[in-house]
Amino acid sequence: MGNYTSCYFPGPSNSETAKLFDSHGNLQRLKLPLTAAELMLEHPGHAIASVEDLRRTRLISGKRADDELLAGKVYLLVSSGRVHCRVSELEMAIIDLACKKKAPKLKPCGSKVLPAMGGEVITGLPGLQQGSHRRWSPALEPISEGF
Repeated sequence: MGNYTSCYFPGPSNSETAKLFDSHGNLQRLKLPLTAAELMLEHPGHAIASVEDLRRTRLISGKRADDELLAGKVYLLVSSGRVHCRVSELEMAIIDLACKKKAPKLKPCGSKVLPAMGGEVITGLPGLQQGSHRRWSPALEPISEGF
């Protein structure tokens, strides 16, 4: 008699992988152990943000280079210019929808376009817009000094 379980070789499970949404909105499964620095070397100009932290604080906080990614967690690859910026409710809804295991497939709906929310479109997930983040550009005026 055979034992079926002795012939079973399980594939990667959530206990040994993490999920990463890249700058194009593609989902990647990452084999662990892996540090944030290894991913940032592969994607220059980007930082790794935890979706769990993002939900809790509504603020994009990048992982430190020596932080290890945790099994079963979801991470975002965001432009390093977006670190320490707030996310809008629309951005959070899109992230939540993308993080669901069986997200419904959206049908193309013609020419509907979302209005820009104060700036350029961010990288991270398709359809995400920048929200309330605007770059500060001060007006510099010369100072006259009397002699």
